[in-house]
Amino acid sequence: MSTSPKSANHKPAPRKAKVSKPTKSAAKSPAAARLSRTRRPPELEVADWQAGLRRQFGREQNFGLKNLGGEPVFSDFRVSNPASGTHYRVAIRGQALGQNFAAAPISPPTIWAPANTSSSRSQNC
Repeated sequence: MSTSPKSANHKPAPRKAKVSKPTKSAAKSPAAARLSRTRRPPELEVADWQAGLRRQFGREQNFGLKNLGGEPVFSDFRVSNPASGTHYRVAIRGQALGQNFAAAPISPPTIWAPANTSSSRSQNC
């Protein structure tokens, strides 16, 4: 039995090491766990829980962002929420507390129709 010179010099390809995929429980870190809106986790203070809920809500929304100023970061931005049709002005001025702000959305005033008072009035005039 003769072997060809090609097959005699052929080295098998090195095998790739198997990489196991992380399980679902290992893939989620405690910080990525979804916060409950009704029950505060015992390890969080109320202020931290509320801030976490706001961050969670912000990550889940499809906000639009438009830079209104000339700087890429420290500028004024228009943030729009297509789900509600509202928009906000957000100003990023620095990293210190109190330097940044967001203006509340301006919604049209609610026009209240007068109540139908004819049925509730007394007929004794």
